[in-house]
Amino acid sequence: MARASYYARRYAVWSANDSGWTQIIREDRDAKNWGRPSHLPGTSVSTPLHFGLDCLYVGDVQRGRVFVERAIRNADRLTAEGRYLDTEIARAGHPRNLAEILRGRVYARWLLGEALDRRTLHQVAEYIATFCRTKADDRKSFNDSTTMNDYLQSVRAALIACDLDYAGQLLNVRDRFRWHHGREKDLWLRLARMHPDLTDEFDEEFERFFDRVRDPDFLDSDEIGRVHVDRDCLALETGILREMYIINASPYDDPSPQAVIDAVAR
Repeated sequence: MARASYYARRYAVWSANDSGWTQIIREDRDAKNWGRPSHLPGTSVSTPLHFGLDCLYVGDVQRGRVFVERAIRNADRLTAEGRYLDTEIARAGHPRNLAEILRGRVYARWLLGEALDRRTLHQVAEYIATFCRTKADDRKSFNDSTTMNDYLQSVRAALIACDLDYAGQLLNVRDRFRWHHGREKDLWLRLARMHPDLTDEFDEEFERFFDRVRDPDFLDSDEIGRVHVDRDCLALETGILREMYIINASPYDDPSPQAVIDAVAR
């Protein structure tokens, strides 16, 4: 099966921002602005992590590592100081905001060579699912794209944590997921139900899905406007799931960070 290549597009974007990466590293705005309360504390982890991935995807290991290490530093400080509850808006976003911080730190540490912390990822899944069911605006009936996007992040975290039973429980909801979210929900539901007896047809479908979502320009929309998709998180986590359930002999084998980076980028 021929695979799409997005490397040239990723390289062009990275190259156009070449001097910008060094400037961002030098300024270190997170450190400079640390005393200011943040409504979205998780972004001080997810943003440097995504910058790091942008660099790693094109082989810029030196700057990629700086950004990834910065994500870990910020996550450590946020959790140690309880800074994810600084404002009323941040408290309203809890525990989803804490899940974003913990998830980013797990992936950052993994990118630097540590084993995936599956126990923490299970906690991440629980935090995000709890938020969607108790605090999201449409918690009584999922009809908002943002909530669907968040809820599927909890499913992916459960799958990466190797808890297919819990992932199946999360997917056992009556709510109709629409747009891209509906296709994604169906794929994860089938994975949870079929594993370990995955078929060649399922593998091919997974590869088609992966090729679609790792497109750095991936968008989904309908007549009311753009559908919310966290492309960076979706591409990375789908790459991890591909390595775990499609490539490796067992999902319990720790996925190779470089293999995932190459698969997403190439």
